[in-house]
Amino acid sequence: MRFINLVIVINTVLLALDHDPMDESFEIVLEKMNLVLTIVFIFEMIIKLIGMGLPAYFKDPANILDFVIVVLSIGDIGMFLYFNIMTSA
Repeated sequence: MRFINLVIVINTVLLALDHDPMDESFEIVLEKMNLVLTIVFIFEMIIKLIGMGLPAYFKDPANILDFVIVVLSIGDIGMFLYFNIMTSA
């Protein structure tokens, strides 16, 4: 639990570091860190889903919030990849 709380704090700090204009290398580092942290959150969600089972997982409002955030994060990564592919083509 402490590990996930630490990851949430790190993620919050990284989101706060986003600014404009931003050095390209710094932006790349933030994007990679966002990907790594999203993967950590995905694994946390999967482990909780397996451990608790689907009905029990979705009875807790905090888990529902986590689920929504993870799904939106996956969508964010998907859009990022899509627009990078479209602009580089």
